[in-house]
Amino acid sequence: MTRLDPALTGEFFQLGYVTADLDRAIALYRDRYGVADFLRFDTRTMAPPAASGPFLDVALAYRGPVMIELIQPAADDAGIYRDALRSDGGVNLHHLGYLVDERRFESLADDFRRAGIEVPVGGVRRPTGLSLLYADTRSDNGLFSEYVALGDTARQLFESVPRT
Repeated sequence: MTRLDPALTGEFFQLGYVTADLDRAIALYRDRYGVADFLRFDTRTMAPPAASGPFLDVALAYRGPVMIELIQPAADDAGIYRDALRSDGGVNLHHLGYLVDERRFESLADDFRRAGIEVPVGGVRRPTGLSLLYADTRSDNGLFSEYVALGDTARQLFESVPRT
C-alpha cells in the first residue's frame, strides 16, 4: 500500500449525499436537521453546449463550517453516483469533499494514480471556475473523495451558499 502525501487530503469542507428525490432530501435537512435554506441549481444549465453528463440537480448549504451537498443525478445517467442511490429514494452519503488550491489540483490525478487509487472523474473544469476530481477511495473508507479547486467565480458561488 502506497502512503499518500498529506498534501493530497486538502482541507475537509463537505459531506456529499446522493438521492433520487432532491425535494424530499431538502425537506429532510430542513425539518429534521434545521438547515433552513439551500442554494439550488441544475448542472445542465451551467454546462457548455456540447457537454456530456452525468447532469445533476444540486442543493448546497452550510451547517456550521461543513457544506452539505445534496445531489440528484439524472435518472438516465447516474454515473459514479449510481451505486449510492437508495431504492427507496432516500439520502445516502457518497463522498467527502476537500478544497485544494489550483496549483495543487494540476498534479492531483497523477498523484492518486501513482498511489494506486483510481480517478473516475479527473481534471474537470467547469465554466464557473470550479475544478473537480473524484478519487475512488471506497476500498479505504466506503466513500469517494472529491477534490475541489475554486477560481474566482466559483469562490463567489460558494460564498453565496446559505449558512445555518
